[in-house]
Amino acid sequence: MSCEIPILAYHKVDSQRELGITSISPKRFEKQIRFLKQNGYSGLSPCSLFCLSNGNDKQILITFDDGYEGIYKHVFPILKRYDFTAIIFLTTGYIGDYNLWDPSPGPRFKHLNWSQIKEMSDDGICFGSHSINHLFLTKHNEQTIRYELDTSKKYLEDELGKPIDFFSYPYGDYNNRVINLVGEVGYHAAFSLNPKLLKLSNDIESLRYSCLDLQFII
Repeated sequence: MSCEIPILAYHKVDSQRELGITSISPKRFEKQIRFLKQNGYSGLSPCSLFCLSNGNDKQILITFDDGYEGIYKHVFPILKRYDFTAIIFLTTGYIGDYNLWDPSPGPRFKHLNWSQIKEMSDDGICFGSHSINHLFLTKHNEQTIRYELDTSKKYLEDELGKPIDFFSYPYGDYNNRVINLVGEVGYHAAFSLNPKLLKLSNDIESLRYSCLDLQFII
């Protein structure tokens, strides 16, 4: 892919604070989106990544890993206010539940429930898979990896009635074996917090992005 599209990656947008670098306040998030709007940026649907013209250099893709409830409470109204869209990668084994998969100490955060997900989907927000159990995929055998990729994809497609074409690697953890399975299962592209150039045997792109920062597609 020859064009360069900036990608903003977020995790938690919440007024409840925690230790770590993956949380941002709703006020700060709105300030960032307002800045983008005032400077002529427009939100990009991930589906448009494969049919871009080079004429608009102020398109931006906004992503959210994990699928926390704060997205519905805080992010969704802000995106609507400034006419932006986003893609949310859901950890399907924890929909409507707290992030018990997270080994980090500190407060627990609730994930989106199906009512919230479907409302946002009906309003044009895109969803992708972040696996079922948020595992370090490279540490598991092919059967487990395929289960995490395939089952989460089919579950989301059944519930939303829409194709799920995008995957985000939990912990940004991947290698050639995982990438090839992503392609075999049927995803069109995958996102990682740890971009690295790999020789791919299929045409699946490993799209570059970094938390709360701008990076560019390879």
